[in-house]
Amino acid sequence: MAHAVKGAVDSGEYASSSEIVREALRDWRRKRRVQEQEFAELRADVLGFK
Repeated sequence: MAHAVKGAVDSGEYASSSEIVREALRDWRRKRRVQEQEFAELRADVLGFK
């Protein structure tokens, strides 16, 4: 992973490794919110709440 991060910075795709980490965290948070919403919808369906 460190090699991939260094490559992305060296190629100019990102300005720094910190920028990559921030983007990864934003993506992770977004994914978690989607998962939580999907779980809530599934739970509501299973328990009969709509």
